Amino acid sequence: MTYKLQDSLDNITFADINKLATLVQTGAGGAGAAATSQTWPLPDNTRRYLRAAATNSASGDASAVSNSWTIDRLVVP
Repeated sequence: MTYKLQDSLDNITFADINKLATLVQTGAGGAGAAATSQTWPLPDNTRRYLRAAATNSASGDASAVSNSWTIDRLVVP
């Protein structure tokens, strides 16, 4: 699976946050990958709307895949 964080100004058009690393998990022989966690600081120019994108990067069945994201920095104007 390939995971990345995307942002948008209008909640319609999203783009990858290029300053953040893309997380790739690879399992061996259909056994799946071990759980992992990753911490990325959000760039100062991150736009208002965020979404997480997860893409199956192999041909296997990813129907049992789950992921969760936590954003712990909130700036209130």
